[in-house]
Amino acid sequence: PSTVFNGDLIVVANRPHGGVYVMIADATGHGLPAAISAIPATRAFFSMAAKGLSLGEIAAEINDVLVRFLPMGMMLAASLFEVRANGFEVSWWGGGLPDGYLIDKDGTIVRRLISTHMPLGVLKRHEFESDLVHFKMEPAQQIFCYTDGVIEATNREGEQFGQERLAQAIEGKRVILPNLFESVRKFAHKSVGDDLSVIAMTFPISTS
Repeated sequence: PSTVFNGDLIVVANRPHGGVYVMIADATGHGLPAAISAIPATRAFFSMAAKGLSLGEIAAEINDVLVRFLPMGMMLAASLFEVRANGFEVSWWGGGLPDGYLIDKDGTIVRRLISTHMPLGVLKRHEFESDLVHFKMEPAQQIFCYTDGVIEATNREGEQFGQERLAQAIEGKRVILPNLFESVRKFAHKSVGDDLSVIAMTFPISTS
């Protein structure tokens, strides 16, 4: 995240039998209220990860916690990933974040990760959908995800950075994060109004 204290969240936990769980999330609102609403999600994430639960179970548990905890109208847009011990097999649950990308080793965008679920904290347990997307990564491929502060960064004319500029900023680049942050800050003249977080995972991912 570009600032320490906000409603954006990137957390990583080791799986008990190898591999990792990863969550990037964006809570409704800004500053302290948003940061506070991210706390129960973080606690639930680490608690469930320590038990080695499946990604679908983790997503459902975080959702339950947030439904009980958050006031009406507050929610947590999130992408959750589970990377197996071999470092290449990935499961993904996506709810409410902008499209992520699967990027080839030469920097080409080969797939969009389009969220199909509601954000966490909205649906009751019997309504919640925990179905996942599964894919196998190849060496040096990357998964790239971000919160909406990136594409909603606005210049002096009121124009948003948008998805097209984002794709141009990351495609063909082996080092994504510095290029993207620089592009957004130049566009917005160093004034970014929303919390802004990005994550790039390069495969294979090892916990050894």
